Formats: sequence, C-alpha cells, structure tokens
Amino acid sequence: MILLNEEEIKELLTMDECIPAVEQAFNLLGQEQAYNLPRGRIRTEPFEEKYSYWMNCIPGAVPGMGVAALRIDSAVQELVRNANRTRGAHRDYRYCGLVLLFDSRSGLLLSILPDFTLSGIRVGATTAVGTKYLAREDASRVALFGSGKQARTNLEGVCKVRRVTRVSVFSPSPIHREEFANEMSERLGIEVRPATSPDEAVRGAEIVVCATNAMLPVFDGRNLEPGSHVASIVGGDKHDLRLRGRLRQEVDDTTLERSDLVVLNSREQAKLDEQADVAALLKKGKRNWEEFSELGELVAGKARGRPGADAITLHLNNTGMGIQFAAAASVAYQKAK
Repeated sequence: MILLNEEEIKELLTMDECIPAVEQAFNLLGQEQAYNLPRGRIRTEPFEEKYSYWMNCIPGAVPGMGVAALRIDSAVQELVRNANRTRGAHRDYRYCGLVLLFDSRSGLLLSILPDFTLSGIRVGATTAVGTKYLAREDASRVALFGSGKQARTNLEGVCKVRRVTRVSVFSPSPIHREEFANEMSERLGIEVRPATSPDEAVRGAEIVVCATNAMLPVFDGRNLEPGSHVASIVGGDKHDLRLRGRLRQEVDDTTLERSDLVVLNSREQAKLDEQADVAALLKKGKRNWEEFSELGELVAGKARGRPGADAITLHLNNTGMGIQFAAAASVAYQKAK
C-alpha cells in the first residue's frame, strides 16, 4: 500500500494524464461498465453561531481500469455571509479529505491519497471532457469566472482541449483577478486579462467557464454569444437552503433557457440534491428529465452532441463522482509504484 502526500500528488498527477483517464471512466460509465453511487453528505445545524460540521462520501468503481475509490471528507465550515452570498469556507486546520484507492480484482487497498490537489485536477479534467465534446472546434476565446484553485484547474483543462488564444477573467476582487491573470498568462503562455465586470468578461467569448463559490448567478445569460459553450462546476445540495438561505445557482435562468443542450454529470444526483439550476427548468416546463443528457452517455456516443454551430451548450459539472476519483488516483498510483 502506498501513502502519498500533497507534494507528491502535485508531481505525479498532471492535467495531460488526468483528462484521458477521466474521459475513459465516463465512457465506461456510459456503457454501463463502471459503477457510481450518488454523493452522500451530512451537514449539521450550526454551532457556536457560525460553524457547521460537514461530511462528504463519494464511492465508485471502474473495473475496466482495475480500480475502485472512495473519497471522504470531514470538515468544519464557517458560514461566511456578505451582501450577495452565504457560503461555507473551510478552515484549514479543521479539514481532512482522503481518497482510498482499491484494486477491483483483489479488493485490496492500493493507496491513500490526500484529496485537495487531486480533486481540483479531476474537476478541471471533467470540465475539459465536457468542453471537448460540446464546444465548437474553433472556439478560442474564454470567459472565466473565479480566481481560486478551481478556476486555475478548469482553465488549464479547457486549454488542453481547445486552442485558446484569449481569456478574460472576472472575480469580485480586483486584486485577485489581476494576480490570477498575471500568473496564468505566464503559466499557460496565452493572454489572460482581468475584466472589470461580468458583462465585459462574457463579451465575445465562445467558452464561458464558471468556477466559483458563489451562491448567486455570476453573469447575465442575455450576453451569451450564439454558439457559446458554458461550463459550471456548482454542485449544490438541499442543505444550502437550510444553512445558507437559498440553493446555489452559478448560472442564471436565462442561460438555462437559452441552452439548446444541457448535459449533467449525473441526473440522479441532481434529483437527490434538488439542485436549483435543473429544478428551475423543470418547474417552468422548459425541460423534462429525459432531455438532460449525462456526460457518460455523451462520451459513449449514446447521447447527441452539439446541435449546430449557433447552438448554446451547457455542461453542469454538478457533482463529484467516485469514478473520477478512481481514474485520477489510479494515474498517481501507477506513477508512484
């Protein structure tokens, strides 16, 4: 059994290797040759007025890759409130996240890995897979919302599957978006420039990536260009309404209604968590459950892709999945052996 640490994960797991591994896992899932249980979460009532305990469990198995995995997180979150959102912020000294990697043939534990770096890469890889199958082949201009870990890995993932020439990034903090633009311009070798408003960021973009911790929509869907592809990483759950006063929704109703094709990681998770973006379309009669494709079905060729050059597509990267963790952890484990 191999025990890995964060620094080793950073050396072992690259986006170039993670994207095809995650794509393979979704392909096998779409062919019903991989297995995934919905994410399970426990969130307690607040204590000491502003803290809540949080546990996250995500299992999955990919026999075609010879592995299974369980991702488990235990954390105390501080409920941070400001003018337009209530969010849970991890306190570094009150967080423990692990991935247990198993051999699906012997049942033995292969490795225990920390999940912080690995999880960011697998989310970015999943957004990359969605972009590969849904964005126009010639898409090169990206609007990015967010300036944290997820924004970095999601942008890197998109740049691996499309020839991106320009990125416009918006974050509520001018300092954060300027620092992010400088860092990622140098790292990716492309033009990344800070935008002063969401409207400026979206203007002219062919791919829009939302990688934030916001509770409210981050841009106005009326500003989307025809032919755009939108990716959102929000995977909120019904506990948000109890603890934060509303359900999370990173893209607005207009974006949802303008989208000609909506693809989810998991329909089952959206149902269980009563996720706001999907519920908004269902309540208005704009979609029924059968009209939401899953990423695995798309990759396996069982669901239609982009309807046309001017169509707007939306990938709701709406949950972490055990198959993602199995695929990503397997890459790191095989290199560490």
